[in-house]
Amino acid sequence: EGATYKYTAGDGTQSDPDESSGTLFPETGITISSICTVKVRGFKTDFTDSEVTTANYILPFLYVRAGKNGYGSKSNPLGSIQKAIDIAKTGCKIFVANGTYNESIIIKKDIELLGSYSSDFSSRNDPNSFSKKNKSIISGKGEKAVYFSGAGVTNACKIQGFRINGKSFGIYCENNAKPTIIENYIECNSTSRNVCGICNTSYACPIISRNLISGHRPCDRMVFSSCGIVNSEYSNPVIDKN
Repeated sequence: EGATYKYTAGDGTQSDPDESSGTLFPETGITISSICTVKVRGFKTDFTDSEVTTANYILPFLYVRAGKNGYGSKSNPLGSIQKAIDIAKTGCKIFVANGTYNESIIIKKDIELLGSYSSDFSSRNDPNSFSKKNKSIISGKGEKAVYFSGAGVTNACKIQGFRINGKSFGIYCENNAKPTIIENYIECNSTSRNVCGICNTSYACPIISRNLISGHRPCDRMVFSSCGIVNSEYSNPVIDKN
């Protein structure tokens, strides 16, 4: 979609030159506004020994808006946060519009998940308002609304600007995950006493900053996990200004 391909061939097997519709991207000769597969034929200086190489090119930005079913561009956004995560490459930024997303999400790589954008992504609610104004809502279907796992999740991985609720855990971090959890509103949507806002376990070391965690009962001796933030099994989070 929106791609331009330009090449010159000299071995008699390709058109010379050929150009598809779209806008030229100066650095590579290709402009892509969604996910696609690019096939490239490379030549030596004498145009011999050509081979075709296939590479998947995915944008460093993806867009999500509830109720849509597009490709992930700003004008044609995806409708699922998890689908955007699945196709995103490390370092990708995922912009999420206001709306309710009835899904639990799993993150195992460094991406930035940024919520509370307007429907056309032209503006954003201020996430510094301690998050009750956040309008991108992750309403988890499972026990964990947001799940981070693995050493592939470093402090470069960020979730910001969401209202999050799960049946037992708003956010769950384990297996050496170290995400940055910043400026979210994490609330309880369960009558069970076995609930907590953020659970860190199995060497998880997230940065937890400027979040509002609401609706969770205080810890007691009988129910260990009924509280705002739980740390266990050698987890070592940085907790600041929540």
